[in-house]
Amino acid sequence: MQLAMVEGPDRLPADEGTQEVLCRKLCVLEADLSGVVTLISELSAHFVSINSEERTIFITFKTLEEIWKFSTYHKMGFLGQCMENLLMNQEFWLISLDQHSGIEISIKEETLNLMYKGFLMQEGKYIVLLGSPRMHLFDPKYSKNCNNVKYYLTVFYLNIF
Repeated sequence: MQLAMVEGPDRLPADEGTQEVLCRKLCVLEADLSGVVTLISELSAHFVSINSEERTIFITFKTLEEIWKFSTYHKMGFLGQCMENLLMNQEFWLISLDQHSGIEISIKEETLNLMYKGFLMQEGKYIVLLGSPRMHLFDPKYSKNCNNVKYYLTVFYLNIF
């Protein structure tokens, strides 16, 4: 997760001084990881490390469900709010109310997709075995529109949960 301070209604990147405040907050967080580890686990991910200079928090996942939940939280904008609550104190937010400041989280989508595909390949066998009545979806003899197995696995996986 890449963190950046943003300002204004257009959520444009903040100035270097404000970005430096975020770096210092992450540096303090590196010394006491309990808060960030708890937050990351509540967001269905597993903490790996923090690089305060690059404003990056490294995380990993162990299941498809964790990736799905985390991606959903990210798309809803929940990650930024959680990181704001963890990193910034109330004084900072009261001062910056007029500026509409906040923390924006960016995720390397290609890395997330690679992890997702890896889990589909690992867990896909079990998902298909559980859904034996639906095996005709994967058998070309029964379905001519079976070009995208990932789509069917994803739909079937999401229907289970």
